[in-house]
Amino acid sequence: MPLFERKPQADVVLECPHDGGAMEKREVAGVLIDRCTSCGGTWFDAKELRRVADDKELERLASRLPMVKVVSPFACPRCGGECIEGHVAEVEVDTCTACRGVWLDRGELAEAQRLLRTERLMDAAGAGFRGFLARL
Repeated sequence: MPLFERKPQADVVLECPHDGGAMEKREVAGVLIDRCTSCGGTWFDAKELRRVADDKELERLASRLPMVKVVSPFACPRCGGECIEGHVAEVEVDTCTACRGVWLDRGELAEAQRLLRTERLMDAAGAGFRGFLARL
């Protein structure tokens, strides 16, 4: 048995990037995610957001690196890499440039899903409906 064994990912307790508290492991949609019990923020490792939200586009938007880089005030809780601020619809997300994990504050996942749903409905309705709404 080696002197130093690396703990499995599930055993590593992350520190909340906002308040420094220990984050708890929680299973959502068959995925083990890290959630802060104090502030309610959630860390999604790469590909976890897609599985939890059941939405490829949401994860693509959340994990993309924007052209104009705004450095987040905190480092990645998983790997210590630099996080940058981006947006999904109007919701601010923090994405690690190294491991592509995503941080969402309390309620931001539901808000991003709601806004994307609205955008999709508007796109499906077409320009005529958008013009009608603009005239109201």
